[in-house]
Amino acid sequence: MMEINKGRAPDIKLFVNALKSRAVVFDLTGRTGKALDDIKRAVKATEKVKNRKLTADCISTLSSIYFSSSNYQEMMVEAEKALAIFKKLGDRKGIASCLANIGYAHRALSDYSKALKYYEESLEIQRDIKDYEGQASNLNNIGRVHCILGENIKALEYYKKARAIYRRLSLQNELSLIILNIGFIHQNQNDYKTAIRHYKNALEIQMKTGDIQAIAYNYINLGFSNRQLGQAETATEYFLKALKIFKNSEGLQGQAMVYHNLGGICSSQNDPKKAAGYYRKAAEIFTKIGDKRGLTMSTHNTAIQYKILQDYRAGLSYYSKSMKICEELGDKYGVGINQFGIGYLYLMMSKYKKAEDNLSKALSMTREMKKPGLGAEILIRLGELHMEKQELKIARSYLSEAEEIAQELNTADISIMVSIACMKLGLKELRLTNNRVNDRSESLLKKLLKDAYKALKQSKDHNLKHLQGEAVLLQARIETEKLKHSYKDALKKDNIKILYKKSAEIFRQLKDRYLLASAYCYFASFLKEINNVKSAENFLKRATVIFNKLGLNCSCKRYYR
Repeated sequence: MMEINKGRAPDIKLFVNALKSRAVVFDLTGRTGKALDDIKRAVKATEKVKNRKLTADCISTLSSIYFSSSNYQEMMVEAEKALAIFKKLGDRKGIASCLANIGYAHRALSDYSKALKYYEESLEIQRDIKDYEGQASNLNNIGRVHCILGENIKALEYYKKARAIYRRLSLQNELSLIILNIGFIHQNQNDYKTAIRHYKNALEIQMKTGDIQAIAYNYINLGFSNRQLGQAETATEYFLKALKIFKNSEGLQGQAMVYHNLGGICSSQNDPKKAAGYYRKAAEIFTKIGDKRGLTMSTHNTAIQYKILQDYRAGLSYYSKSMKICEELGDKYGVGINQFGIGYLYLMMSKYKKAEDNLSKALSMTREMKKPGLGAEILIRLGELHMEKQELKIARSYLSEAEEIAQELNTADISIMVSIACMKLGLKELRLTNNRVNDRSESLLKKLLKDAYKALKQSKDHNLKHLQGEAVLLQARIETEKLKHSYKDALKKDNIKILYKKSAEIFRQLKDRYLLASAYCYFASFLKEINNVKSAENFLKRATVIFNKLGLNCSCKRYYR
């Protein structure tokens, strides 16, 4: 380590620059904690010399490193400190750099209008001082915000302008980054083949320039797009190539990203236990390097795996951890999706007050952030909650709103989910308000059955296995009601039994214990209806065992009548 020769300012300046350079290297290789230690020492050392430009440069670098550790509030604070010094010095290049950093912080905090404002202010200065490289960087930043907002055409315009400058300046590494971002637009549009073509073009440049870190991150992009195309083996190969590079260079952030993506592969292969293991591994590294943004994603995905495993308490724990970090980051959307997860799990556990509180807060977020798809899912869960509480008018209002959104979005999975929830409500209304045989009940059952067949066909067409199982179970329940009322077109008892068994088999294959137990309960209720009491008790016992293992001791009462 270089020693400071007290009394000689040039030595201190040299020492500061060495620390600053090493901090940048640590940051680039994912060792953010060490980077922060070095740059903070550098800032403190600048107090020994009267060089305000050097102080501002170090504070600006500190601001940039806070971005890597997902500490966006501190990033903004340090950028504003450096900005104040650069303004007093009249250093317009420094001012532009700090404005861009403030833009980065606002982008990370999902405040996109402010991010654009600061990026554009920075860009205006860079145009005045003819800082072409800085201009290209900010054009890329503005394009990134438009990409996040789903404004792909605008994003592409900015990326192309940045690309033209980097080509003119022969900045190959930066050029490869723009090509990657253009690929990312195609990835956002689910055009994974075109995305892969762009990623490979960028990879050619990176191989020539020898930018090992960029190559590794590009392998992650290639892995992700191949995974989306169902090429799990190819995706895994890319992820493992990236992991090898990151391990050799001690790139912890890259390692965490690879483990996170390997978790995604396991999740898509219906191996939630293994997926949770990878996500936890990623979370450990994100915690170590102080990357809160990465940590909240991996923690959230761990919660999802425990939800699939139906370990509700573990799921609640991880959703709560993720939500707490999102609150610290000021990430409203992150808070909302975790509240949705928490509310859903409380609904499964029949803790309706806690479920409604969290779901309602999550719904408010989706309205504020204009996320109608997620909002529709939350409305469906709120509808189901009020069905359980026998508050059918309230349930109907939530489902009607969800139905309107589904029609606007024209998204298959949401449309089917709404349809299934409405059918459940129709059956509940029939059982609670009218058990007598009449034209209205017969007409309603015919409509419900027609809707159930439609939902089954749509779920098959889109390979939505869970929804297939629910649609078949609804067919069985509707036919049970028709049989109960002795309608002429009711299915025979044996055929209804087949429907119940078919739905149970789908849930068994999916390893969804909750829905399997629910199917057993409904089947038991049907068997009781046809006076097969012994078999009914047998299936009720099976359901009870499953619900007890899930910690849901009273759940059978919701289904068995």
